[in-house]
Amino acid sequence: MTDATRTASAALPPVVVELIARTARRVASDGSPPPDIAEAVTRQLTSADDRVSRFITAAKAAGSEPETVTAAELAGRVSDLLAKAGAADALLELPDFLPQSTAIRQALQGASVRMVDDRSDESLFAVRAAVTGVAAAIAETGSIVIESGGGVSRSASLVPPLHVAIVLESQLLPDLLDYFAAGSRSPPTCATLITGPSKTADIEGILVTGVHGPGRVVILVVRV
Repeated sequence: MTDATRTASAALPPVVVELIARTARRVASDGSPPPDIAEAVTRQLTSADDRVSRFITAAKAAGSEPETVTAAELAGRVSDLLAKAGAADALLELPDFLPQSTAIRQALQGASVRMVDDRSDESLFAVRAAVTGVAAAIAETGSIVIESGGGVSRSASLVPPLHVAIVLESQLLPDLLDYFAAGSRSPPTCATLITGPSKTADIEGILVTGVHGPGRVVILVVRV
């Protein structure tokens, strides 16, 4: 211990000095790897579990509005959701791999919904809804993952009051371990995990929904 360290330690309460010493001893340990943890502890879902039903249950518990649709029903359901929400305009960020993208655009056009391409702050805060795809969905927690980049903005799923997210059944993963294990490609500039609508309880511990982002998150799981 150097003189400077002794001087600094003398000015600290003994309990703090002991805490620092214990931490230093742990850091200077023999470097043995941590013990193995049983997979039953880290994995709450097995390959035999029904990911769709588990996702629906968890997403509902988090405050999202999940439902299943067929590929043929998807475009009409998106149009119906926006009509019932009174959304006259919507920002669309539909992935290229979604076969129903054209049908969704045609359905919204037929319903006189204005499709917004402008992603300026003014436009994002004025638009009433966003319809997006997802990078993945997590069955264990009912979360959806939005990865920015490649034409996908960070704000589309975070600003408009209604977020309609489209999840293909093949995108459902058991848990976050599987999501990160699949990261063989370069990581995105931003990955946002969304578990339910925007919520805050900053004021007096009272839970309020939709203050800092979408008040509604509707998730359409497209079954094969």
